[in-house]
Amino acid sequence: MALDLHLALRSTVLHRSDNLERRIAEHKRGSNHTTQRFGGQIELVAAKELPSMAEASKLERALKRKKNPRLAISMLRSIS
Repeated sequence: MALDLHLALRSTVLHRSDNLERRIAEHKRGSNHTTQRFGGQIELVAAKELPSMAEASKLERALKRKKNPRLAISMLRSIS
């Protein structure tokens, strides 16, 4: 399971996915409600593979609580 962080224009999208390539393609096509307004300008800025969806969910919640995209990116990149 992967937790990935996308940068879309000036907005940040944080979510978990079990298929990172598919998820990025969905965002770029605009088939996702949240990213439709970004017009396919999506850049992957960080991703972390975790052993389970439960762990990915827990980390996703913790990063979203920060309400600071730069801090979330830094935290995600620093996790070993």
